[in-house]
Amino acid sequence: MDDNQKGAFSRQFELSSGVAMVEVSPSPPAAAATLTKGDSYSDLLLSHTKITAPTPSPFPPPKNKKKYTKLEVLTLSMTHGKKCTIDAITESKYGPSRATLFKMFPKKDEEYDEVTIKSLLSNDKIGSIEWYNKIDAISRDVQGPTQSTIYSMFGVEGREKSTSTESFEKDAPQRSSTNANAAVEHLDRTPLAPISPNKIQTRQSARKRKNLEQDLPPQIEDAETVQVDDIAQGITERLQSESDVIKEINPEDVVKIVQSAIQSAIAARENREGVISINGVDSAGRTTTQYLLPLKKPRPRKASSSDRSTRKLVHERAKQLDILYDFIMHEDDDQEIKDEVMSIFAEKHGFFYAKEEDLLLDMAAVATMRDIVGAGNGGTNLMCRMKSVLEKFVPPIRGKILPSCLKHKLGLFDAADNDPIRTRMQSVVVSKDETKSRLANHSCLLQPSRLLERIFRKEYIEDALERSEDFMSDDYPNKCVVSFNTDKSSTDLVTTIKVLNKKGGNSANDTYPVAFTNGPLAECYSNLKATHYNPSDPTKLFLQHIVDDRLFLLAVTIGKSQCQCFVFLPTPAPNEWCANRFIGVDVLSDTKVESSVEFDEELATSLSPPEVVIPLEETNVSIRAVLSNKSNNVVIGVEIVVGGEVKYTHKLRAPMTTEANCPLSARLLQIQGHPPNDMKMGANLNGTCSNTAICPCLACVAEKSTWKRQRSAIVWNYMQKKGLIEDGEECPTDPPLREGNMSTAKCWEVWNESTVGGTVLLSKSQDRSLKIKCASVTHEPLLFIHPDKLLLSDPMHVSSGVGNRALEEMRKEVRRIEDGEDFMQIVRSTSGEVEKAMKQLDLLGGDKDVPSLLAPLHKESCSLRRRVSKAMDNLAALETKADEEDDDETRTKLEKSIEMLNEEYAQLFDRYKQHASDSKYSHLCQLQIGMTEFGCALKKFMNKSSKRPRGKL
Repeated sequence: MDDNQKGAFSRQFELSSGVAMVEVSPSPPAAAATLTKGDSYSDLLLSHTKITAPTPSPFPPPKNKKKYTKLEVLTLSMTHGKKCTIDAITESKYGPSRATLFKMFPKKDEEYDEVTIKSLLSNDKIGSIEWYNKIDAISRDVQGPTQSTIYSMFGVEGREKSTSTESFEKDAPQRSSTNANAAVEHLDRTPLAPISPNKIQTRQSARKRKNLEQDLPPQIEDAETVQVDDIAQGITERLQSESDVIKEINPEDVVKIVQSAIQSAIAARENREGVISINGVDSAGRTTTQYLLPLKKPRPRKASSSDRSTRKLVHERAKQLDILYDFIMHEDDDQEIKDEVMSIFAEKHGFFYAKEEDLLLDMAAVATMRDIVGAGNGGTNLMCRMKSVLEKFVPPIRGKILPSCLKHKLGLFDAADNDPIRTRMQSVVVSKDETKSRLANHSCLLQPSRLLERIFRKEYIEDALERSEDFMSDDYPNKCVVSFNTDKSSTDLVTTIKVLNKKGGNSANDTYPVAFTNGPLAECYSNLKATHYNPSDPTKLFLQHIVDDRLFLLAVTIGKSQCQCFVFLPTPAPNEWCANRFIGVDVLSDTKVESSVEFDEELATSLSPPEVVIPLEETNVSIRAVLSNKSNNVVIGVEIVVGGEVKYTHKLRAPMTTEANCPLSARLLQIQGHPPNDMKMGANLNGTCSNTAICPCLACVAEKSTWKRQRSAIVWNYMQKKGLIEDGEECPTDPPLREGNMSTAKCWEVWNESTVGGTVLLSKSQDRSLKIKCASVTHEPLLFIHPDKLLLSDPMHVSSGVGNRALEEMRKEVRRIEDGEDFMQIVRSTSGEVEKAMKQLDLLGGDKDVPSLLAPLHKESCSLRRRVSKAMDNLAALETKADEEDDDETRTKLEKSIEMLNEEYAQLFDRYKQHASDSKYSHLCQLQIGMTEFGCALKKFMNKSSKRPRGKL
């Protein structure tokens, strides 16, 4: 080929990315190509082949010579595409504006409506060739409906075969009727709509592709019958007839080039994946296939680009990388291979690659961190603050290590697998004289025995349990010792339990609530009876079972890391109170599977723990493991066997996995409960309700007037042993204990019957004699506590309040001496100075005698702050409006307004900060906060009820 010869030939082929130009042009004289050994004319031709987008032709002017109508715009878009149409009209001298043009088209996910389609086809006769051709163009549009849908709008079933053939022959009368020429003609007349280069994959749906395939002429409807050689020969003949350049090239080479292009076009038309495959032959004569992925060449970022333009550029490049990732990674590759490829790529470019699920901590790990790091120091709030600080210093880890919405997710995690509770609003007394009341929220566990199971399991896994015979005596082996109390915590009323088997467990961290009443409220009998010791709640019955030593705890363990507990009530109960009962347990070697047993249900509405029938004469029980259906080493339940008969089948709270060296074992412990040593609470529990009653002792019925006058038998025997008793003096008789006929329940019955429920008014003497008769039990006992568990509280009837009153008298004398010390005089003078300073730092300046230094500055600062906030709101509104604006001219004006408003906002903010520093406003605000705290501390220190030391004494 002559290098100076000029000319070009072009041909349109339908590729997977839309309509493209295959342009073959000779090289210019300055870059003349030469043939070397082994090269052919096809190599030279391919080296000058490039794919370019079609150039749109100029549009005819609108009919009114001013603006294009919506119908004209949509008609042009059917031929040239939406983007080309809008760009061409915008650059022309005709209207409308670009924003108006966008509004003429339907939204992204919508199609043309019936009115628009009928308007587009109104100028053509129904059934004509032009009418059918327009329907073809509309259906091929991205937002056009299918042909069948359009036909149904006009009541037409479809295009007749003769009409289709006629249209095909009319469009190409000069074409040959051979298969090759028919294929070339079809490629000429049925191009797809152009698609944006940055979208490689086709936007045509499968429905529309099927519609296009149905529109093929009859001659080439079966793609498999089309011979590529014949098609290539027909195209070559046409090229030679239209271009002088091709005449000097070997026709066989041209045929090979066209064959490869047609094969690529057919493959791309079939798969529509945006990948072009080119077949060739290497130097060894082997057939090779090259896969080409069209990518948009990234444009450089301009220094003057806006933030919105920069974001758009970033998203475009990210899409290109996403397409390239799908192209490189094979669908059969394992995830490990993909991860290794990405790790090498990231390390080479200075990145760190990791999957999000490998970095993100689950809520169990976060809760463990909270319990270790934030125990006693804020807990969840501390974790949230730590997350905020970490993400502030290292922004890329935001939401990648610690989950987002951490506080909410921790709350859901803590709420999962919780024991059921009951909550209600209860009227409670607020004042001590019971004249004021309010509605308070009362909550209690519906199954408090489960809390005891959790506590024992926790202490077992932590290896923090002690044997009861080690800290009590050998008479009480295999006991789970529990204490309980009801007391005020700040303003709230809480009932708590504590397992005394815990090593060093005398701590608030080892005390757990079973009932809670939101304060403020008084700690009085009426409130206790209505809330924590209400017979309709399970709390009272649970505590009664504990103090009666009726409950047992079965602990099923595997090694030292797995433990599941079960609290139950053996029936029948012993006749004696607080019986010291021993029941052994062994594990049977045989097992059962889940499908062969039926677990007993624990009703959440039941006030009592589950009951298991164990006769009183039985001293040993057995348990049998129940295995899962899926695995023979997973224990999901146990059977309690008594005398060879299954009495109860319990399903474990969580499955346990057995091991060869760690067999299943079990322990059965009696739960022994102890009441509080709080004398005030004890008086409320037994119904005396006051330590000033005639018979205030919790264990016996002795009158208070006999205390310290009449020796008890214990004291008399001790004195006699020491030789302090004179000869002839008789041993005194101890007063009867609160048991039998003098139990709190019997005494309450006497009082209730004598007063007819408190409705009978008694004289002073009658009231005293009746209270002596019923041992001062004037209210229904909340719990029955056996005297054996109360004798240790006060055996010599020495009131516990004596020591407190003695300390109070000593403290008063010390305060009298300390008031004259120099330190207290300095404290008083300092308190007066602090009060004066607080008046000077008053924000409102209410004191007329002492003018406020902070009030006028605060007023000026608030005014500046409002102006800064208003400017910030206006700036945010303009930025939002600019992001939503489609018109370039309007957007440019908005960006200029944003720049001006930014400068104004910066000036106001600088003025605001300058005012705070120059006027000492910030210093005075901090001084006011400090003086307020200091004044409160001084007031609390000088309060009469304060027990802090005030001097040398």
